[in-house]
Amino acid sequence: MLLQFTVGNYLSFQTKETFSLVATEMTELRDNIVEIEEGFSVVKSAAIYGANASGKSNLLSAMGFMRDFVVDSFRISQDGNGIRVAPFKLDVDSKGKPSCFEINFYHQHDLYRYGFEVTPKEVVKEWLYINEELIYERNQMDLMKGKLNDESIDLKWGMTRNNVLFISILGSANTVFAMEIMEYFRTHLNVLSGLAVEPGHFTKFLLQQNNQNDYNSIMQFIQALDISIDGLSVEEHNDTLVHLPKEVRELIDRDVYYEIFTEHNVYDHKGIVIGKVNFLANDLESTGTNQLISLAGPIVNTLENGGTLLIDEMDAQLHPLISEAIIKMFNSKKTNKNNAQLIITTHNITNLSNELLRRDQIWFVEKDNRERSHVVSLVEYKFNNKRVRSDEVYSRNYLKGKYGAIPLLPQEIKVLETNFDNKGE
Repeated sequence: MLLQFTVGNYLSFQTKETFSLVATEMTELRDNIVEIEEGFSVVKSAAIYGANASGKSNLLSAMGFMRDFVVDSFRISQDGNGIRVAPFKLDVDSKGKPSCFEINFYHQHDLYRYGFEVTPKEVVKEWLYINEELIYERNQMDLMKGKLNDESIDLKWGMTRNNVLFISILGSANTVFAMEIMEYFRTHLNVLSGLAVEPGHFTKFLLQQNNQNDYNSIMQFIQALDISIDGLSVEEHNDTLVHLPKEVRELIDRDVYYEIFTEHNVYDHKGIVIGKVNFLANDLESTGTNQLISLAGPIVNTLENGGTLLIDEMDAQLHPLISEAIIKMFNSKKTNKNNAQLIITTHNITNLSNELLRRDQIWFVEKDNRERSHVVSLVEYKFNNKRVRSDEVYSRNYLKGKYGAIPLLPQEIKVLETNFDNKGE
């Protein structure tokens, strides 16, 4: 389970900012938390709010970058490529300084704290603690060993280049604790964009496996959300590439492509089902239905196997009640038996409710006057030196600007109106 994530000098985050899923001692909505040990609990879901361009997507992008670099840095170093990190560019002091990433997570009954600092050219620092015991700490190409007693560690360190993470070297060499960490990043931390309009590759992959349990779970998920689809299939579709230039089709080197089809009932004039018809989902289904199909695979897989699913703009094309139902699936003990977690960025204020989310499940991202993004939880927020109460109407107060993290539209609209008036004179 994800406990905490810190990022600094990356995209719009100049200073170090920490996003946490560690539950506070509040008594509200106790089903929304998982107790890891006495006095230490973690929330099952979190919603991140903020104005457009506030940095919400950048926060998830930072987690995605960390995940991808841990999983791929060994391969990237062999290719001779640089590190595709994007430091904050709107401050002269940030230029040339490393970007920082740190994650705290609970996996296989152990607590991990792992992090690194990187520039586009090299890994500047790297550290790992397990159950708060130092395993190793790296300062560029100097290694300080903590609890590393494996005699082959020096050999593995000798394989490390300045642009590759040591954890990736250890994982490729089948070091047990490193393999556990690599497994967490590879299979238990997944970042998606909710703006995709095609059925997702992972949903397609699950359907192609012909696993009846996966198929049933996906269909139950879709039908539970009142989508009138009676079946799903993945079939050959020869027309997918027909509109591409010939040279592009030859480059792709395939005449057949697989697409998701939806199955619907056909009725007679009395309303009796007399047959079935298949629709090419990407052509004949709405963008909202395609969005739901795209999310079905990752959501079902996460709920059934555990892990943390991060979705940017999850409800961009979904009805508010559907996005609410998805959050409830993760908060519920009945549908979330494996302590799965959901983190979304959203503008949907109907979910900003004390009946759905605890105060420590609601986060805001806002930029200051130097265009630096900052994150704050509702439970930490103070208005007139008073903390937000659990009985407040969060959505109403948010739109009023009580919690910040909203666009300052009224003043800007007045400026626009003045400009239009001047042009008309």
